Parts: sequence; C-alpha cells; structure tokens
Amino acid sequence: MSLELVGMALLLLATMLIIGKWIRLKIPVLQTLFLPSSLIGGFLALALGPELLGRLGQKILFWPTKGSFHQESLTSGLVCLDY
Repeated sequence: MSLELVGMALLLLATMLIIGKWIRLKIPVLQTLFLPSSLIGGFLALALGPELLGRLGQKILFWPTKGSFHQESLTSGLVCLDY
C-alpha cells in the first residue's frame, strides 16, 4: 500500500463527509431525524461504490470498471481508520 493510495483514500473519506454535511443542510427531514453527516456520507459512498453503482453500471450503462471508487482505495481507507 503506497502513501499516494492512502492519501487518496483519506481525501475520498473527507469528500464524502463534506457532501454528507451539505446534503444534511439542504434536506430538513434529515436534520429532524438527527442523522449525522458521516452516516449520510457513508451511504452515499456505499451507493457510489463497486457493489451498487458498479453492478448497475456494468449491466445497464456498460461501464468497463466497477463503480466510481476502486476497491484498493476503499480498503486502504478502512485500514487507515483502524490505526
């Protein structure tokens, strides 16, 4: 695992957290439900990852890769959170 891959994974996590915060501010129902921004960003990253969008992209949109995020960047991001 290279330092560049770890940096990209941390950047990806931070971006998903900022987008989750923005979504929480724009949709008042999420504020009244007290859903944290990290949970919203996590669901967004899950939807954009290889398991959901990647499978739909290969079957419907005929994308050559699986999802918007590569498996290596997702796993290295989780490894960074463990330390």
